[in-house]
Amino acid sequence: MKVIKINNIRNYQIIRAGNFVLREEWEKFYKDKKEKDIIEVFKDWIIQGMGNIIRFNYEENIEREILSDEQARIYFITINEEIVKIGGSINRGGIRGTISFYENALTGSPGRPRFIIHLLIAETLTLNLNSKIEVYFTFLPICDVKYKPFFSDSGEEDIQISEYKIFEEKCLEEFKKLLGKYPAWNFQENKESYPENLEKLYNIYQREVRKK
Repeated sequence: MKVIKINNIRNYQIIRAGNFVLREEWEKFYKDKKEKDIIEVFKDWIIQGMGNIIRFNYEENIEREILSDEQARIYFITINEEIVKIGGSINRGGIRGTISFYENALTGSPGRPRFIIHLLIAETLTLNLNSKIEVYFTFLPICDVKYKPFFSDSGEEDIQISEYKIFEEKCLEEFKKLLGKYPAWNFQENKESYPENLEKLYNIYQREVRKK
């Protein structure tokens, strides 16, 4: 198996959240600078404080309650249906909140991984016009467990928990077993450095933010 696509997933109900697209402001900005290397155009954009390059188009028929459901989930970022990133989350705001971290990673105080993936998405969509970058996800089981107090002999109660980390690790292990490595954008799991030119842009961004 050379690639693993979203339709290779079995045993889970996979929901398509939507796809990333380029913001019109970026398309106009890049159009006037096509003769330059895209990394240099990214740098100009960042120094000028132009904000996010990408935005997310949500699937029209998906219910708002599903997007905001805070149940633990595994998500997949795909390029033309090929899985390039596997992650897990249980953050407030549901899958919409998770996507927002990537979508808005050129504003505020983003972490390095999501800042760089924002630029990887932007680079792919800018240079490969036929590329489609989508996000899919699946909810994970809710488990019933018995909670026993730590500092008392009474007060035992039944609670429900939803956890993603074990499922994320098992999913990544299975992926690696099939393909020989983790998804291309799971840099940390692959023990790979982030692209050096994008690392430099992250440092530039941090410097520009501190000026403000």
